[in-house]
Amino acid sequence: MEDGEKFMEIVSRLAKIKPVAVLKAGKSRAGQEAALSHTGSLAGSSQAVEAGLKRAGAISLSALDDLFNLLTLWQRKTKYNNSDLFVVSNAGGPLVVAMDSLEKNNLVLGKFSSGLVDSLKEKMPELSNIRNPLDILGDAGADRYEKALGEILKEKYISNLLILLTPQTATEIEKTAEIIADLGKKYPDKMICTSFIGGEAVEKVKSILAEGKIANFSYPEQVLAALGRFLNYQARASEIKPFNMRRPAAVLGKKENKQADYLESFKLLEKYKIPFVKTLAIKDESDLKNLNYPIVLKAVGPEIIHKTESNLILDLKSPEEALAALKKLKTGAGDYVIAQEMNKGGEEVIIGFKRDQHFGPIIMVGAGGIYAEIWQDAQLEVEDVTQDRAIAMIKNLKIYPILAGARGQEAGDIGTLAETIVKVARLARENPDIQELDINPLFIKRSGVLAVDIRVIT
Repeated sequence: MEDGEKFMEIVSRLAKIKPVAVLKAGKSRAGQEAALSHTGSLAGSSQAVEAGLKRAGAISLSALDDLFNLLTLWQRKTKYNNSDLFVVSNAGGPLVVAMDSLEKNNLVLGKFSSGLVDSLKEKMPELSNIRNPLDILGDAGADRYEKALGEILKEKYISNLLILLTPQTATEIEKTAEIIADLGKKYPDKMICTSFIGGEAVEKVKSILAEGKIANFSYPEQVLAALGRFLNYQARASEIKPFNMRRPAAVLGKKENKQADYLESFKLLEKYKIPFVKTLAIKDESDLKNLNYPIVLKAVGPEIIHKTESNLILDLKSPEEALAALKKLKTGAGDYVIAQEMNKGGEEVIIGFKRDQHFGPIIMVGAGGIYAEIWQDAQLEVEDVTQDRAIAMIKNLKIYPILAGARGQEAGDIGTLAETIVKVARLARENPDIQELDINPLFIKRSGVLAVDIRVIT
């Protein structure tokens, strides 16, 4: 994709009315090799492509199997009603395998109405547990499939049905396939798909199922992966917003990336009204006397990419302690020492962006601190991120329950964190000379946020 922004502009308009599936080859990690910031290492070229496809509303595929499985589903001209999935099976093992795949594919089970439960109780064996997923037991013949499926498909709220079958002693494979094919013709607007598991034993009935336009798969995992993509696209299609290209003025020349001055970088935060901890340059001993203790001392500069124990000293409680620490900090050419008031409370997150050559600024939020790259807990969006999409990014983080106040802890200010993501996106749009930026850590507090460290690569 030579022009990712143009791609997003076109596909975001098309995907609203017609599904667009993309199998993108060559998802290289090369863009991450030369990353100078935490954001750069978490938002490589592959991740930028995924963020771009997501923003465009495209269905992202990772293998040829995914493509053909999706096309198999699309032969049914269904009407989207809801994403709730209902499952019927004659075998517990495949049913459990199917359930294991639900969450991974962003699928949820629907619930039987009380009326459906009552009607199924009359028609199913006494040992059957009447709920979704429905196990109609291993001795189910074609008639039991017919009774169960007939009752289920009559319900208007049921739109998506997966039928599992494994050949057992009482199984009537061909007759069951004919019943399902007939139901497929009777309910053309419902997504009915099957997984007949049994190799040669079920090979003959594929043509029968095809006559009813029933999408049949060899294994439950295949159908659930395809269904996940299919239903999730249909659920969001009406909400896809057109992407409008906002190309900034080009940055002339091709210069080597360099780290911006530390204190100048904080002025960017001030310009975009992102709160940050009080930060001062320390030139000599006298600068240490009028500070509010405890403080942190840091050595900063172009030669210092990541803060480590050797150039960061925490919790200094007096000018005397600070002076002793100042003498230990090693600085090179262009480096200097800064002092910051110690932050108290809040969870650490990272917010930043990396300018991708094809898709423009890729905005990131994730678990912050010194282990940001190790946790790999990050969410990405393209630069037109809104407040609602920023909140969705935060809620998709693994650390979200902690930010929201898990186990009785104080909840963080999610709304202000989302606003900060939007501000960083605006900063990215308005400063085309900035290639990478990260604010790490940014502390999310009960009220507001507070930036403690920043890195800007121009």
